[in-house]
Amino acid sequence: MDNVYRIRLKASIRHLTDTFFNRQEATSGFETVIYHWVIEKVFSFHAGGLVEVEFMISVNTRRICPFAHPRFFFSVALLLLGMFDIVLRYRALRRIATSRKRVAVPQPTLREEDSLVPLPQERSSEFSTHAVAYSTGSNASLGAQGDSTTSHASPILYRRSPRSRKPVTRKVKHVPRAGSLVPETVYTDFYDAWREHLQISRGESWHYIAIVADTLAVAYVFTTSVRLWGISTPEFCDTLESIFLGLTGLLLSVNLLSYIRYFPQMYFAVRAMRRVIPRLLGFAMSVAPIFFGFALFFCIVFGPHSNGEFSDMGFSLVALYFVMFGDAILPAIEDAEGSVYLIVTVLANFMTMLFILFFMMTMLNLAMSITQHEWGLLRRRFGSCLSANNLLFEVRTRDEVKTEAMEVVIANMELILHIKSEERLTADAAHERHGEENGSSGCASDTVEGLSRSPRDLRRGDVADMYRRRLDELTEGIVNEDE
Repeated sequence: MDNVYRIRLKASIRHLTDTFFNRQEATSGFETVIYHWVIEKVFSFHAGGLVEVEFMISVNTRRICPFAHPRFFFSVALLLLGMFDIVLRYRALRRIATSRKRVAVPQPTLREEDSLVPLPQERSSEFSTHAVAYSTGSNASLGAQGDSTTSHASPILYRRSPRSRKPVTRKVKHVPRAGSLVPETVYTDFYDAWREHLQISRGESWHYIAIVADTLAVAYVFTTSVRLWGISTPEFCDTLESIFLGLTGLLLSVNLLSYIRYFPQMYFAVRAMRRVIPRLLGFAMSVAPIFFGFALFFCIVFGPHSNGEFSDMGFSLVALYFVMFGDAILPAIEDAEGSVYLIVTVLANFMTMLFILFFMMTMLNLAMSITQHEWGLLRRRFGSCLSANNLLFEVRTRDEVKTEAMEVVIANMELILHIKSEERLTADAAHERHGEENGSSGCASDTVEGLSRSPRDLRRGDVADMYRRRLDELTEGIVNEDE
């Protein structure tokens, strides 16, 4: 016995129960249950007379003769519903993917059509058509001037850029919208936008959550059905069965929120959670190394004399987590300062206060700020629209939208008039300087000035006059309202 370092004792016990004698076993759904207990006891001998004793207990269960029990009917119904729901969800996801492909197909076609370079005659007709549409709403004289202007302006425009045809085509196409700063859809009804959002998204993420829940439900049913074959199952099988059933119930409960999306007022909080939770998780990942460092410090320094509070990393993480939320602060300090040395007591108080200052007063406030920021963004976008149907999607009234759009139009026209006036002044100065260099007489200068007015300058003057008259028409009502 002098060279013995380890002794292992093992015992096996079988226990048979019958529902006829033990009514509490009737809840399992089997008439006979056989428990096989295996008990192991290990003695380990160490230097200095230290003896370590380790107990290991395992249980294998075998169930025989099942009878009609509600849990079996529940398992069959759960299996059928789970498989049926998986099929429906899979078909829904396929339809979503197919619809997205159909929407994405015309985009490459349009890009290919845009890349094709039309003939110069087509470009000229296209440019004149855009110009006529841009000047719609004015009188007939303005429309005639716009047609004559565009018919002469298109060749000049193409002479400016003889390098490549593709940039020229893009420039011509964007001429009618060059001065527009307002999006095409300025305002819309909130519920119309919400219905459009539902048609686009179609709850794809909720389908994935439901498929995972159904898969766990099917795994639970298969784990439970092993008992019907009379196979001896270890205790871990029961634990695994409980985990599957618990996760199934959790995910199915979460998936109930998907049906709230048809009611915008109720779904607002769910949408806020979906936006806030990922940002809070990212913030927690950035703070996790600091929290782990504090837990490591408390475990190393205060672990030996903390009465199990910081004896290992698991206890340290849990204890500091509760301290972070203001729970059990004084007991944590008392356990940390249990040493007989003064420096350990000072460190315990100082580090605990530093942890509270850093996490409770800084990190938690930052997390609350992130939550309030995201909530405020969603509230400004959707919140006020949830209380009334006549409000706009951008949370603006129709009069405000009209006023802002008119201000943008006036600003763009004023910019065009300013550019035209600068071009006219520059051209006049260049003609005068050219006449002075030639040293011509006054009569000759008048002749040169008259000849220098090319048709291009005349067209510019007509365009400037047209824009100025159009600006006067647009600003007439606004000026009268201001007065």
